[in-house]
Amino acid sequence: MFYCSNGLRIDWSLACDGNMDCLDGSDESKDLCSRYEYGTNISMDCGTVDSKGSKQEHFLEAIPWIVDIYAMKKESNEYYYSAAKNFLGFRISDSQFLFKIDIPLQTDHDNNRYYIDIAGTQLNGTQHVHTHTVFERFFSHIDNNSCIVRNTPGYGSQTLIYFKYCIRLQFDINYYVPIIRGILNKHSTANSCVIPTVEGVVHSYEGSHSILSPGALIDPNTTVIESCKVGYHKAHLNGFRVCQIYGIWKTYSEKLCLKMCPPLLSDSLDIKCSYNDSYANCSNPSIPDTIATTKCKSAYALPNGQKETTIELHCQSNGMWNNELYICEPECGKTFVNNQVLIANGKKANIGTAPWNVAIYEQNSNYDLICGGSIISRNLVVSAAHCFSKSVTENITIIVNDGLYKIAAGKYDRNFRNIDSEITKLMNVDKIYLKESYFGASGYYAEDIAVVVLQNSFSFSNSITPICMDWNGKYNVSNGDEGKVVGWGVMENHTVSPVLLETGLPYIDIRSCWSMCTYGFKSFVTTDKFCAGSSNGHGVDNGDSGAGLCFLHSNFYYLTGVVSLKDPDANNSISLYTSVKYHIQWIRRLYIEYKKYK
Repeated sequence: MFYCSNGLRIDWSLACDGNMDCLDGSDESKDLCSRYEYGTNISMDCGTVDSKGSKQEHFLEAIPWIVDIYAMKKESNEYYYSAAKNFLGFRISDSQFLFKIDIPLQTDHDNNRYYIDIAGTQLNGTQHVHTHTVFERFFSHIDNNSCIVRNTPGYGSQTLIYFKYCIRLQFDINYYVPIIRGILNKHSTANSCVIPTVEGVVHSYEGSHSILSPGALIDPNTTVIESCKVGYHKAHLNGFRVCQIYGIWKTYSEKLCLKMCPPLLSDSLDIKCSYNDSYANCSNPSIPDTIATTKCKSAYALPNGQKETTIELHCQSNGMWNNELYICEPECGKTFVNNQVLIANGKKANIGTAPWNVAIYEQNSNYDLICGGSIISRNLVVSAAHCFSKSVTENITIIVNDGLYKIAAGKYDRNFRNIDSEITKLMNVDKIYLKESYFGASGYYAEDIAVVVLQNSFSFSNSITPICMDWNGKYNVSNGDEGKVVGWGVMENHTVSPVLLETGLPYIDIRSCWSMCTYGFKSFVTTDKFCAGSSNGHGVDNGDSGAGLCFLHSNFYYLTGVVSLKDPDANNSISLYTSVKYHIQWIRRLYIEYKKYK
């Protein structure tokens, strides 16, 4: 009997007959039936004999592949067959060669029986029906077409058909090899068990690491070990099956391998998993019945001001979560001030007051602070073009592959080597984009803006978040509105600040700004600029270039300007800023392009 993978039994003759008799189709599987088509790996000596005689004709000591079949009497299913004889006769004393079988009578198309009648033979004697000795003779092969030509037209055309060749018109065995091979293998493996196809399960012999393919034939009384594929959970400690007689498997466990749910990973969600009320690692594949709870990470929120409610995800038995993870967006332009403070010239600069601000360092003998910048996404920073391009001959895209620049977020101490705390994150620069019409001093620093692409991405937290961008021009700023800027500029005693400073500066539109500048500086008030500062108040200075001037709208800070340059001959704190609104479409194009690489 053949045992289907689902346990049902069918007759072996139905296996690999072209019809699916098992409900699961395991009786016609490719792995199983290919063995009947191409044969099993049976090792045997074949086709060799010991012989004596001339090259053309000689006596055979043994003919191990020749079998003679003898019928006891007509109309009987009782036969004797003998193998490996060197004579054509029948004698019952050849016990080492003689075997008794019961088979149906076989006939040709003319109902002529193939048998040698031995009904009159004395079974207890040594009588011979025939005593002819077997000899071997060599013949040359003649193909079908030549055979027809060489015989008489009537004889050859009547008897030669496409599956015979011309040696006394014997059958060409090559025509029947596929049929014979299938029968041979099927009946030689009737008692074997077939390795079934079971989802997630791999089979191997006891003590072996070699994997047994589905459809492999296993000898009776053999133990096969069952293990689980990667991505499946082993529900029981031990898994094995034993091949019994007649191809019957005996198994000792129910479903062994359970498909696991994929890991839950998110840049914007905090995910906690539990299994049977115990902690489970969500970043690994999860066992069915694992429960995951999610919420937005700190510094993240649902889009469009939606209110977040805690949801549960369940790992199902099919290896799929019952729901999908949602996405939270970074809370841009939000300050997260805690009680840790740094003192700068008697004024407090609280950690978290501008979590979008970065320090930009250039490698010399050490890394020196050259500029500031503002984070607008996980891998993009907006700064000033003059921080990077000292010559108008440089390309508008600067490729950085030598660690020339480093970006530090969450940085409050000016010194590169002084890491403030675990919140400080350092990043390498991949490339820097400048505007095509930026020509530095010769172009009066028009379009003094740059977008810096990082080699890696920031993970946002309360200490590192992006600044908001007014992509649609929703907000306007009027003269006198106060914006926030931070940096490591010059203090009142004309020394550079060792720590981050913060100040508020009033906005000045371009027309008012132009009228307040000295004559030689008016040319630098280009169409993409505005001013901020006052005649006798705080302002920005060297070391603050590239920093963002941000204004509060609807409780969130938006990047409005980038520190560009200051009139060296003026006795006030007014400085020029590159307008972000003027370049918003260029920035937006890069933002969208690099958002897919997050």
